[in-house]
Amino acid sequence: MRSLDPGRPIVESMFVDTSPLGALPPWRGDLDNRAKQLLSIADVLGLDIYAVRPISTKQIQLTLKWPVWTWKSRVLALQQLAQVAERQTWISEAQAEPWMPARLATMGSSPQP
Repeated sequence: MRSLDPGRPIVESMFVDTSPLGALPPWRGDLDNRAKQLLSIADVLGLDIYAVRPISTKQIQLTLKWPVWTWKSRVLALQQLAQVAERQTWISEAQAEPWMPARLATMGSSPQP
């Protein structure tokens, strides 16, 4: 892969669970293990962070927004893992989708007005 484009870094991205449950075992260990695996092949660890999450069913539409304190330590720990591996960390995605419940469309139905 490097031989095809030696001038640019290889970036591997991973999803960082921002929910409070993402900090609990066994999820936390899985996060670190995924990061270490990606750092073994990449120059840059990209982090995909989505602090706002929609939950939509036919009966309800909710938006959950996790406060920074519930996930900041996970991001900092991943940055530390990258630093130990002498790699960079980038935020590769940060809530790019406009996830608002009133705008969600479910499969087989039309969007809400």
